[in-house]
Amino acid sequence: MVDPDTGEVRAGPRVDLADVVSLHGLGDVVLAATSDGWAGVDRTTGELRWASRFPVRDPVAYRGAMYGFEHRSAYALGERTPHVLYRLDPTTGAVSEVPLPAPAGAEDADGYGWSATATAFGLLAAFVRADGTRCTVLLDPAAGTVDLLPFEPSGTARPSPSGRYVMWGTRDGGVIRDAAAPGWPVVARPALAAEYALPLVEVGLIVAIDDRDRRLCFHDLEGTRTASWGGIGTSMSYSTAMFATARGAAVLTSSWWDAVRRWPVPVRAS
Repeated sequence: MVDPDTGEVRAGPRVDLADVVSLHGLGDVVLAATSDGWAGVDRTTGELRWASRFPVRDPVAYRGAMYGFEHRSAYALGERTPHVLYRLDPTTGAVSEVPLPAPAGAEDADGYGWSATATAFGLLAAFVRADGTRCTVLLDPAAGTVDLLPFEPSGTARPSPSGRYVMWGTRDGGVIRDAAAPGWPVVARPALAAEYALPLVEVGLIVAIDDRDRRLCFHDLEGTRTASWGGIGTSMSYSTAMFATARGAAVLTSSWWDAVRRWPVPVRAS
């Protein structure tokens, strides 16, 4: 574990887990996805608390639990089967199915998409209609409700640090919507390679990997390039992972060939 502000490595005890695919920290438990299943490890002692099977694809952390859609074909056994949403309890490792109805007006459909995006107001997902068109839905796992949003999904969805704003990005540009306002209105259309960007709307900036010189750069909300970070030896690629700190004050980058780096986000000039 690394402190995102100081860079201090707060290493706990060594835990031998083979073939770790991803790590997720929830409370005092570190959840490790491996090639053989999932394990819950005590963050302080390293004790293995539980082992579980979590048959999902692209899980996300949301309100103290992990959620994800089942990882199998929607046409299992030749039948149209909506993808099931599962919940993993980080304390016990228990996996449960979250009942979800079809959104109103889209009952005749193939089912939910592969992945979900966690926001401050629910889980975003795609719902595929019977004719193949997709709509955007907002899921409330606790209530088991599904709300249909007035726009279609496009590209990769990325929430801002607070979860209030969501950006859908492609290589040609993107759109940022305000999840707190009725109808999720558009607040900006950044003209950049938004597929590889983080929306820091709270500070008026977007951090992205520049499509021209592969540097980490920041843009204002209209997409005008204002500056870039990095120098020799700090070039970026599209395999670079980017994470924003809770308040958007800094961005962490990580690549398999490089160290974890912290980039302070400058205050936008008025």
